[in-house]
Amino acid sequence: MNKYVRLLISGSVYCTSMAIMAVFGDAVAWHRLPTYEDTVDSIAHILPDVGFDAFPYYCPIVSGFNIQTLAIVCPVAFFAFRCVFCLKNGVFVIQRFLHTSSVVMILRTLTLSVTSFPNPNPRCMGSTVTDNPLFGSRGTILRIVTSFPPSTCGNLMFSGHTAYLILLVLFDYKYSVMPRKLFSLSIGRTILGLYSVIACRSHYSVDVVVSVLITTFTFVTCNEYLPQIPYLRRLERDDGDDVRNGCYGNILNNSCGGYRNRSDSMNVRYGDDGDDRDHIDDRDHLPFHNRGRSVEF
Repeated sequence: MNKYVRLLISGSVYCTSMAIMAVFGDAVAWHRLPTYEDTVDSIAHILPDVGFDAFPYYCPIVSGFNIQTLAIVCPVAFFAFRCVFCLKNGVFVIQRFLHTSSVVMILRTLTLSVTSFPNPNPRCMGSTVTDNPLFGSRGTILRIVTSFPPSTCGNLMFSGHTAYLILLVLFDYKYSVMPRKLFSLSIGRTILGLYSVIACRSHYSVDVVVSVLITTFTFVTCNEYLPQIPYLRRLERDDGDDVRNGCYGNILNNSCGGYRNRSDSMNVRYGDDGDDRDHIDDRDHLPFHNRGRSVEF
């Protein structure tokens, strides 16, 4: 199957998971948002929060986006550019990002509407003093699907912004999407985004903490098990030629004649011409191990 067809399928899976979350997660959570007699009563019901005590409310809007959204939109554009034009295994990295994001969004759907917390976001106070029907012209479903970025309230547990911030920095590290010398920028961007999530009162601190944990565990799980799948079957180029005019034979039994076994190394080399510019070893299966080498799929 052509790699771009596989990418299209991965994108379809991601869009489906986002649609499921929007309808059964965000919209339902907004519909179930606790309501009060007036905004004063609504503010009085905001839960005590360590993050709110540490950071005063601060949520500037730049070009229609708050800081946390900009900390996602701009890096996603950079991520796509690097994967398409700079990384030899960029299509694989994009697919892995879409798959991992899909799993995280489905997990988020399961938690969004289970328990409804009092709204902490000043921009959503209007929704706390009126009913929020699920369907109709004022329905939460229609209001979500017709806005970008999606306009939502009450979708607190767990934070979707935090999930993407963490995924982006993990992919930057694992797959060298961000050049190593500039990786500190990824860390700074992530910290700024997490600060904005709390300072904008978009989420309680517990939403951020749970999101960091679930997203990290999902990333580790996907990178621990999913990488094994391509190596258990023969992988060839879409045009029918073996990789680097060698092959990707079954690594388990070294059925490819181009492999060179070495007792003192776990390296698997491709091609009969002795080209060792690109190789992988068992350590590439580790979730956080990245030796700066690319593998073309």
